[in-house]
Amino acid sequence: MVRHRKGVLAGRDPEAVHQMRVASRRLRAALAFFRSEVPGKRRRRASRAVTRITNRLGEVRQLDVSSALLDHLIAESPAARNAAEFARPLLAADRGRALVVAQRAIARTDFGKLRRRIQKVQKALRGCDTESLSDRARRRVSRRGKRLAALWGDNRAGPAAGVPADPKQPLHAIRIATKKLRYSLEAGQRICGWHPRHTIGKAREVQEVLGHLHDLEVLRHWCKARSARSGGPLHALARHIEEQETAVALGAVMALREAACAALMRPLQARPSRRAAAGMTASSTVQR
Repeated sequence: MVRHRKGVLAGRDPEAVHQMRVASRRLRAALAFFRSEVPGKRRRRASRAVTRITNRLGEVRQLDVSSALLDHLIAESPAARNAAEFARPLLAADRGRALVVAQRAIARTDFGKLRRRIQKVQKALRGCDTESLSDRARRRVSRRGKRLAALWGDNRAGPAAGVPADPKQPLHAIRIATKKLRYSLEAGQRICGWHPRHTIGKAREVQEVLGHLHDLEVLRHWCKARSARSGGPLHALARHIEEQETAVALGAVMALREAACAALMRPLQARPSRRAAAGMTASSTVQR
């Protein structure tokens, strides 16, 4: 996060905004991973400071993604080109305003204090039982997986279900749950030596497709909100985006069934702890 701070404050590099936000999300996932090992107050203070950075950069990042989508529409959709060109300076102005808010928040953040708080978390972790940590974290990850499976089932998006009447909102909830599961697995991979590569790969596939759908939806809502002040071209652009959304949404559920369910049903490919290996047979380890 500190490495990309100057780029965000300069304001010219969308990649700096993206990388700083990703770093903050990963740090939050790591802090959550240690919730049983670190005193709550100490961990929560560090987590709150990191969460503020994530939230302030969120709107800027979304507007950067919307701008990239406009560029794609201009290049690939002649019918939408004029409306997209009309929208580009309006989107840039909104991005500028959101960036100023984010820059003020980041400039006020005491990164030295944040670093010290995280160092205190590190100090509290010295001498912790890695095997117990791995066991507890594995149970938390299992709960995340069950929640994701329930979302697929509740929203009729699971392997035995058809396409739901309105797939977009359920798919957004599935995307968020998939992201949380992936970050937890990646933290376990780094910290406990887990080997969930297959599951992480499938989670990325799900996120990529559902993320594109979400980005289209956000741009459509932006067009509708702006059209009240800016007139007809944005109405036409919103209709064009909605057509794309419907096509992507209907195809996404069908395409993601096998990938998502394989990620959920495949056992976590992590090395069992020595304690588990001593007390469990091979079949019971897989079951666990």
